[in-house]
Amino acid sequence: GELLAAQQPFVQRELDLPVPVRESNDVSRGAFLFHRVLERAGIELSAGTDAAIGELRAYHDAENIWEVVPAEVPEVLAGLRGRELRLVVVSNANGTLERMLERTGLLGFFDHVLDSAVVGVEKPDPRIFEIALERSGAEPETTVHVGDLYQVDVVGARAAGLGAVLVDVAGLYPDADCPRVRSLRELPGLLEDAALGASRR
Repeated sequence: GELLAAQQPFVQRELDLPVPVRESNDVSRGAFLFHRVLERAGIELSAGTDAAIGELRAYHDAENIWEVVPAEVPEVLAGLRGRELRLVVVSNANGTLERMLERTGLLGFFDHVLDSAVVGVEKPDPRIFEIALERSGAEPETTVHVGDLYQVDVVGARAAGLGAVLVDVAGLYPDADCPRVRSLRELPGLLEDAALGASRR
């Protein structure tokens, strides 16, 4: 499990280019991610691994596989809630996101949850961010989106007039033209920095 998880940021970075993002969607990128994570971990692809990926895909379609919560996440979210900030999830998901957040104990931290499969549009389309602004009553100038894919999260948020912070756990975006954090623990301090507005280019 840890070996596969360690490969995920590197595979996401392979995908995080303008043309692949523009010419794909979250489902097709997910299929690529599963195969490339296994390849990078040195697991030989075969009919057996294809069958296992199929089972994983079926579980994801029903329950949402992205359910491992790093220890710092509840702590950071609680701190942000303590500042009376409005917190909104904007996610490319498959219709099961709210249930997954409830199962992992995170749902209560958020004022609104936007699951792309439910709202009918996915990042980087600025419309999903505009829907989030409308539902939360927020203004783009005072809103920051935090995500881990530059072409999906940063480009999409900026297109809607929002600021953007890139979560770069493996340090794979040294030249990114936006604020970066290696861990969510760095986020509260970054949000205090007035220079964050520079991310709204």
